Amino acid sequence: MKKLLLSILALAVALAAGAQTTVVDASDGSPVAFASVFTSGSTFIGTTAADGTLPPKAEKVGKIFIQHLNYENASVMTDTVSSGVIALRPLVYSLDEVPVVGKTPDYLKLTTYVRKYQIVDSVPASFQEGYHDFYVSLKNGKIKRKTRSVREVYRQDLIDNDDYSFFANLKPRMLRKSRLMRVKDQLTEDRPGLTVLRNKKGEVYMKVRNDTAAHVLEVFLDSLFTQDTLSFGLFGFHLKITDMRYGEVYSTANGSPDIRNMMKSYDYTSCLVRIHGKKSPEMRDEIFSETFVLRTEYVSKDDMKAAMKEPEGNNPTRPEEVPPLIEPFQRVVDGMNEPSGK
Repeated sequence: MKKLLLSILALAVALAAGAQTTVVDASDGSPVAFASVFTSGSTFIGTTAADGTLPPKAEKVGKIFIQHLNYENASVMTDTVSSGVIALRPLVYSLDEVPVVGKTPDYLKLTTYVRKYQIVDSVPASFQEGYHDFYVSLKNGKIKRKTRSVREVYRQDLIDNDDYSFFANLKPRMLRKSRLMRVKDQLTEDRPGLTVLRNKKGEVYMKVRNDTAAHVLEVFLDSLFTQDTLSFGLFGFHLKITDMRYGEVYSTANGSPDIRNMMKSYDYTSCLVRIHGKKSPEMRDEIFSETFVLRTEYVSKDDMKAAMKEPEGNNPTRPEEVPPLIEPFQRVVDGMNEPSGK
């Protein structure tokens, strides 16, 4: 009976979206937003919309690969999708509660694995991965970051033309106060398990999905607040941000969602860039960042200071609990190189 109801729900989502194929959660039929979609040739097509619909171009390329940090990777032929629905299986990802032992601690330490990648004109340009520890002061909330190991690779043509510095990834960061904590009192219920935040026009720009069975709470935010674009210009450099999305995933097994229970966070920025004035070609630059919290613990100030003095390593490897990149994208990353001297 439960499977029948989920199938009916998934079909209803697909019909509501029109002819477009919709990506949904296999466990409850809810739309999966912000899933990355690639062709078998590693060309980036785009991401699923807030309602889970595929980018229009995805319907015309045959086989596609879908990646989302909360779900198992999937590959499908779009012309053979049943009922216009692609169901992704949720990943099992847990975070153990670490009790305070001994004297009163000074910091909450989050051990994380972060991967960031950049796509220019639909082609992967750079990839960065590494382990970072974030120390959150229990006194004032300020955060210190310690990079334990990191690896950055770029397409060889960018290295050959000495253009890789423009595509260099930014250092990862952790928000002192999560997006959810800032606006939790302003959320209104849209339907059971889903609360939303609307702008003055009544448009939804933030969704909070609470899966009480899995003890997981997911936040999705349109960081442009439903605006079409944001533009900046300086000394011939022009940047037009066309899309910004941010997400947080919490465990609710041990209480209310806050930074102690954060399991993952992700963000995406898409922009149009001109580097050398209006006559230079315009590039589509898309940047993804995914943070996986591997462990949380309480530590003293002395422990934090000692860790900050430790040397930085290199050649990090992906933790077992973190989902791999989809195969076409991983193939491109494997062909990237580190610039000499880095």
